[in-house]
Amino acid sequence: MATIANFTVEGPSGAGSPAGNPVAIGYTDGSGNVVAASSTNPAPMTGTVTGNVASGATDSGNPVKVAGKYNASPPTFTDGQRGDMQIDAAGNVKETLATLIAGEDIPNNRLYVETHGTANNISSNTTTVVKSGAGLLHSITINTKGASSNTATVYDNTAGSGTKLATIDTTSAIGALAYNIVFSTGLTIVTATGTAPDITVSYR
Repeated sequence: MATIANFTVEGPSGAGSPAGNPVAIGYTDGSGNVVAASSTNPAPMTGTVTGNVASGATDSGNPVKVAGKYNASPPTFTDGQRGDMQIDAAGNVKETLATLIAGEDIPNNRLYVETHGTANNISSNTTTVVKSGAGLLHSITINTKGASSNTATVYDNTAGSGTKLATIDTTSAIGALAYNIVFSTGLTIVTATGTAPDITVSYR
């Protein structure tokens, strides 16, 4: 809502005369007196602009339109310049992060997700507490095969007992065994019997 000063408009004092006095404009001052406005005493113009409804109130009235500008070639601004909101040819607001997201490959339109794990190498017959607490077992790689019925038993625990996740025949073949399974208590691996293998555990 705008508050504008009160004005008084007076016609020519010489009624009926084409060459009468020009229209005089005055305003009411703070004491209620009508004061003539002039080039040296201009009428004060003050105002306060607010919305027509408060925040959280039921909407009413006509909204103020917000416009954007379409540019076939995006504009280039310098420091401190004001710019128009940009839209496309269909009137959609153009929006961009103006940067790549970490891991984003724009030329190939791909967002890569890679599995990163912590490694633990075991090369003897023993009980190995790989991790205490919850986590994920990504894979177990047999680098060197065991012999004489050797096995690697995987537990969801902080000891070589409890919930068994897998039993691996380490004498079978060299290679990676993918699991991608979660554990809640911990990750413990027991290698036992015969000749120990060389294995690498990938987990997080």
